[in-house]
Amino acid sequence: SNPIRRGVRYTTGAICPLNGRFQISLAAVDPRTGTTGAGVPLQQNDLFGYFSIPGLTGNPRNPEVFVKMLDGRDENGKFWVFYGGLTDLEFTLKVTDTVTGIVKSYSKEGGSFCGNADTQAF
Repeated sequence: SNPIRRGVRYTTGAICPLNGRFQISLAAVDPRTGTTGAGVPLQQNDLFGYFSIPGLTGNPRNPEVFVKMLDGRDENGKFWVFYGGLTDLEFTLKVTDTVTGIVKSYSKEGGSFCGNADTQAF
């Protein structure tokens, strides 16, 4: 079970949007040191959450990467993935469709800044 604390649902390694249809995890690398760290998910609601990366930043509550998923099937038959990083760390988001088993990955290079959207994801 996932305890509720101040409106934040803590999960065990993944943000699970759209009634758990998808699992989203994050791995990161500090480009300065090569040190790796796992994203700690802080799910805010059924569509949106963010990851902290305390193994690299030292702060478990600091938002580093945001992700949102929408059901866009009425528009184009696909689920949509939106994400943005508020960090210069390298990261990879792994999005798994728990129904079909399809996995998509989205990466950002270290030292860069980004945001992106995929309205053709699944």
